[in-house]
Amino acid sequence: MGCKERSFRWTAGYLFVFLIPFITACNGGGNSSSSVETNTATLTGSVLDGPIVDASIRLFDVNGAEIASTLSSSIADFKIDVPLHAQYPVTLKASSGTDLVTIRNSDFQMSVIIADPQQRIANISLLSTIIAGAAICSGETVGSQSLDTATAAMYDQLGMGLDMMRVANPVSSELNKDNIADMVLANEVLGEGVRRTQAALQGTSSELQLEEILVQLGCDLADGSIDGAGPDVDVRVSAAFALASASVLIESMAGSLMVDGIDIMARMDAAIQSILPGEDHPAMIADVPISDAGIEQLRIALVSSMAVDNSEILQDVLGMLGNVANDRLGPALGELFGEGTQTALPGVIDNIAQLDSQALEVFAQAASDAQKLRTPGISFVAFPETVVSGGESLLSWVSVNAENCQATGAWSGEKALAGTFSTGKLTESKEYFLSCDGPGGSKTHSVIVGIQDQPGGEPTSDVISLSLHTSAQFVNAGDSVALTWRAENASTCSAAGSWGGDVSLVGSRNTDTLNTSGIYSLTCRGPNGSISKSIYVSVTPKVADKGEKSAIQQSSGSNGLLSIEAEDYDRLLAPGVHEWISISPAGVTGDAMKASPNMGTQYSTNYVGSSPQLDFRVNFLRSGRHYLWVRGIGSNAGSNTVHFGIDGQAVSTAEAITTENISQIPEWTNENVDYAIVSINVDKPGMHTLNMWMNEDGYVVDKLVLSTNIQYRPVGTGPATSIRSATPPDSQPEPEQSPQPDESPQPDKSPQPDKSPQPDKSPQPDGSPQPDKSPQPGDSPQPEPKPDPEPTEPAPAPEPELISPKVNLSASSAWVDNGGSISLNWSTEGLDHCEASGGWAGVKEVTGSASIGSITDDMSFTLSCSGTNGSALAITAISVRKATLSWARPTQNADGSPLTDLASYRIFYGSKSGDYTQVVEIDNPDTTLKTLFLASGDYYFAIAAMDSDNNQSALSAEVFKAVN
Repeated sequence: MGCKERSFRWTAGYLFVFLIPFITACNGGGNSSSSVETNTATLTGSVLDGPIVDASIRLFDVNGAEIASTLSSSIADFKIDVPLHAQYPVTLKASSGTDLVTIRNSDFQMSVIIADPQQRIANISLLSTIIAGAAICSGETVGSQSLDTATAAMYDQLGMGLDMMRVANPVSSELNKDNIADMVLANEVLGEGVRRTQAALQGTSSELQLEEILVQLGCDLADGSIDGAGPDVDVRVSAAFALASASVLIESMAGSLMVDGIDIMARMDAAIQSILPGEDHPAMIADVPISDAGIEQLRIALVSSMAVDNSEILQDVLGMLGNVANDRLGPALGELFGEGTQTALPGVIDNIAQLDSQALEVFAQAASDAQKLRTPGISFVAFPETVVSGGESLLSWVSVNAENCQATGAWSGEKALAGTFSTGKLTESKEYFLSCDGPGGSKTHSVIVGIQDQPGGEPTSDVISLSLHTSAQFVNAGDSVALTWRAENASTCSAAGSWGGDVSLVGSRNTDTLNTSGIYSLTCRGPNGSISKSIYVSVTPKVADKGEKSAIQQSSGSNGLLSIEAEDYDRLLAPGVHEWISISPAGVTGDAMKASPNMGTQYSTNYVGSSPQLDFRVNFLRSGRHYLWVRGIGSNAGSNTVHFGIDGQAVSTAEAITTENISQIPEWTNENVDYAIVSINVDKPGMHTLNMWMNEDGYVVDKLVLSTNIQYRPVGTGPATSIRSATPPDSQPEPEQSPQPDESPQPDKSPQPDKSPQPDKSPQPDGSPQPDKSPQPGDSPQPEPKPDPEPTEPAPAPEPELISPKVNLSASSAWVDNGGSISLNWSTEGLDHCEASGGWAGVKEVTGSASIGSITDDMSFTLSCSGTNGSALAITAISVRKATLSWARPTQNADGSPLTDLASYRIFYGSKSGDYTQVVEIDNPDTTLKTLFLASGDYYFAIAAMDSDNNQSALSAEVFKAVN
């Protein structure tokens, strides 16, 4: 066998960070070259307005720098690695390529924004482009929350009939045979609507490129509605698109969407078959039902347009929408327009595009008014739709734009706007009607639950299947949702993510009150395999405002001290999954605040508006530089940093404050990750808001101290807490330090030899005390002279506050060997009922301990408790000691010929660089991923390839991993 080239690429395992060298190695010597890149995540997805094959896909970081690129495959999907250094949010852009529906080059440049580093699926489409544009134009920081808000607005205003109950999210939902038709149809309808808008605008002052129209629509959607009132929006574009979208919606509902004068319905079906090879019976375009959301979008477009062009054809369609059921609307529209549906409205669209400014104002007002009188929409389903005699079904519904709902038919009475209902045992088919009323009218839907033949008829498939639905995907903090599910040919089901434990094969469950967004996952197993599904529920940020409390007062003493307990915040904001929760670990003063849940997330950039935030109202008596000390607990290297700012603005000199010593004991720090002293500049005395943002989850903050003296250093538990007072005294004594006998400064807190003084640690020229000032408390055993305070009235005693409910949950270790066990310990305050989820389940006592054994994978444990004064939860995570390695399969020999005899791999590793004492054989040449369960320690890895003659390539470049 001749010398062959082996190309490998290490990638990152979940929660692990690896170097990713690209190497060529040839058995038999010779020099090899290598380039080094790092990554932590691989994004996958599909490209839709088409689908589109051979699309050019580029990845950009938050600063607009291109960091990776690839092409979409022959089935319109892609995979692209996100480098470790990439700053989120990142953006994927797709252009060119061949549209499998129109059979020509793609018309659009499309994009998608990914704000969550944990997200792995990112479909690029016209819908994702609209969502990205709305988030950018919203005026908010582009992050998970602004993208969720834009997604909800898209479904409500611009989804082109896409039903949230059928496609949970067009960006993050993996394409499969059940949702592919919905996704293809919605994007094709939107694309043709934009093309017709461009055609109508030609020759006007608003003539635009297709991409510019998409930008306009995204910005118009930023305020929640398509009415021409968004930021920097040309109302003429919105008016032309309103009727253009109506024309394409009518065509798609009638079953004959026209593009380039050709009915493309059959072409969409052919495209679906081509990108889902091997799938049995994927959904076809005709299988997509007409949704309430699509009808409402069509109705508002017609109402808005009729305010300036009351054409008879528009009146006919609008009248039909209110009198024809959804399942009959398609044929009725076909009968109304006959052959060549596309020819029915172009003249009206052109008239709208030519409106003068006064008429455009009329349109904008009509569109705004139509939004206020939206007709109700109902999603109403039964699981299952047929049962054996004596069986039961579960009804699930959610309504929008409604104020009340009424049940008739086989059930009766007033119903909630969203919920579930068990039919009980059925012996005959029954029909259930649900009518919901709102300011814009009423809507009625029905479902029929039928009785299937008794056993002995046609054999049923033994393929396992699973359906999982939520009554709402976007809710406000404090709301709850109903989850419904049904598994076929399964024997067990288990929940994970934001719920947990074993569940029945068919069932429903209302969640607890939701304060953070989360993923609800369900895995069911049976004799023929397993199946998993997940639903993401987005919760609008929780804002916990403690009301109008007096401000925290800065001392007038020589050190200008502010001493603040972290739990004494004025306002809490939780924009996403994470939030600050109150805990009481050993060693803290009172309580402390923890960034939770601890799942390995970091907000190193763009944290304002994306990261959980605590606000403290402070009355500063002085301006100038204030030096910041934080008393915190850094339990591991991924949970030991936090950001600070002032008046809602990030401050570069107060980012990534780090507790360097990893322990479970609170310690003081005043340095960032670069060992620079942290500080905040106060531009003028008076009221300001001190902000604290999570950088790494899991970090615990006990206390904050600010001082105008760069040489000041808190000891022990620090100075007494600064008072709150509505009318601060003109002179306030400096708070006393309060060290305990066992809290004197420890030797390991002295300056380390490798931390030579930095130039930026010298006193600042902006009013900071000079080095010849008298010694400060904690610097010398001699007492410090204190200024004579002005006579003041004694501060009123603070009003007693109710103790907030608390849950403390800890594990005996954050790491465990494969198959090992840990102990969980928990306690609560003010709570009387607890339930476990995640890696454990069931009702728990309010105080206790439990042993969890045979742990073989990373998992988290959640304890949710409730009581008369509210509820609280705590989460702790356990990681199995392991290293997950992956690489790219070599494809060619050194001479450039195809590699056809790859037979196996060998992974070499050991505790010293270049000294590999262990070898793992991998016999399957198609394997590119291996997890090794290891003991705690440092490990060095390399890999080699083997051919069918048992020849081994040279080793790859070495990678390192420290296993905790």
